Amino acid sequence: MNPTTEKSAKKKERLTILVADQEGDVEKIKLDSTDTLAELLRKGLDALYPNQHKDAADYDIVLAGAVVTDLSQTVADAGLHDRSEIVITPKDVSRG
Repeated sequence: MNPTTEKSAKKKERLTILVADQEGDVEKIKLDSTDTLAELLRKGLDALYPNQHKDAADYDIVLAGAVVTDLSQTVADAGLHDRSEIVITPKDVSRG
């Protein structure tokens, strides 16, 4: 595999991310490593709260104990990999 092909293969890597809410409920979602954290947040909310519309603007992603504020970065740029775990919390909880 040449370097260009290898880079393209990495670019499209499919990941399973474990998303949890503040109650400790956990769901698995599938994302590409090139998806943004905003997409992760939307898919995570949909998985955690099926049949409910939760406004993503009211929630934070917490990674390694810190609130992630730049949701435009990709999943890969945020350092997430297959089977990474993140927490989605309401902003009023995560920002106290």
